[in-house]
Amino acid sequence: MTKFFGTPFALSGDRDTIPDATQADGSVSYAAGFGFDYERDLNADPPDPDAKAVPRAGTNGILYDITDALRALQRFGVPEYFPAAAPYAINALVRYNNTVWRSRIDNNNSLPTEGANWTAISSVPQASETAAGIIEIATAAETAAGTDGTRAVTPAGLKPLLDAKAPLASPTFTGQPKAPSPSRADATDRLANTWWVKDWYANDIAPGVQPALGYTPVRQGGGPSQLNNQVNIGYDGSGIRGSVDNNPVFGQFWMDHNGLTKVRDTHGGANFSGGIQFTIPTNVGDLTVKLFNTGTLPGKAISTVPFPNNGFPTECLGVIPVSTTNQGISGSDDNRFAHGAGEYTKDNFKLYNDGYNAAFLILAFGR
Repeated sequence: MTKFFGTPFALSGDRDTIPDATQADGSVSYAAGFGFDYERDLNADPPDPDAKAVPRAGTNGILYDITDALRALQRFGVPEYFPAAAPYAINALVRYNNTVWRSRIDNNNSLPTEGANWTAISSVPQASETAAGIIEIATAAETAAGTDGTRAVTPAGLKPLLDAKAPLASPTFTGQPKAPSPSRADATDRLANTWWVKDWYANDIAPGVQPALGYTPVRQGGGPSQLNNQVNIGYDGSGIRGSVDNNPVFGQFWMDHNGLTKVRDTHGGANFSGGIQFTIPTNVGDLTVKLFNTGTLPGKAISTVPFPNNGFPTECLGVIPVSTTNQGISGSDDNRFAHGAGEYTKDNFKLYNDGYNAAFLILAFGR
């Protein structure tokens, strides 16, 4: 068992102080120890004048110095401050004026006082963001709470909390996560939250969106044998009118309220005097259809009837007459319109009526 030197060796005995430096006469010193002179024969004949006996009081002094120093270390834990021991290394510990001091620098030659070179162990501060010092380790509960600003967090205490967080790569969030709202003009890879989407739609999209119709609309164009035109149908104050894009090729639609019933009950003699016309696209070109009323034509006569609207662009392909006064064509071979060469052109046709004076509804095809 290690001995505690409560009493230094030869505390009350005879002791000589041993010098540090080497002595000129070869006497014992801390620098040279017991030199060769102490090996010389004291009983030589003739006597050796340099022979020396090991000094009892000097040996007591050496052992006293050693055990007294060990006693101080055992009692105080650190050695006393000695100016001769300077310069002290960084973090060297010494005892001075009953206080233990720690050197804060290398090559420290200054006397222990509080400052840039020394700090008293009893005044070591709590660790902070700017100073080293004593610090306590946070518990798991203190780490999770995250409110303590004086305890240190360890990797082992932090890992369970990090494992419970969403990863940076491809995270899956729960609850109601929130994100900053970018400006409506933002075109970066920032997150678009619900506020941004609602604001963007209300200001950039909704003004140009047609309100909900409340019914299923009819698609315009794009079907088999159809172009991608816009077909418009609307009321012009007197009837239903149609157009394709900005071209009013349909004119006004004829319906029950504006003349078709009069044609059906044979009272439409004047209603088609101006005629209606529409064009049907076919695989051999556009087919133009003209529907018009001739007005009253004389019976027992051949009448040359002009096609309305400047006739057909190129040629007439056929004509179908229907009497609107229940008179006129009788059904015999002579009561018909001619169909031979020269009987109808792109501008007019000849109608044979061997009955009474009558008006005719004409359906003509051309291109």
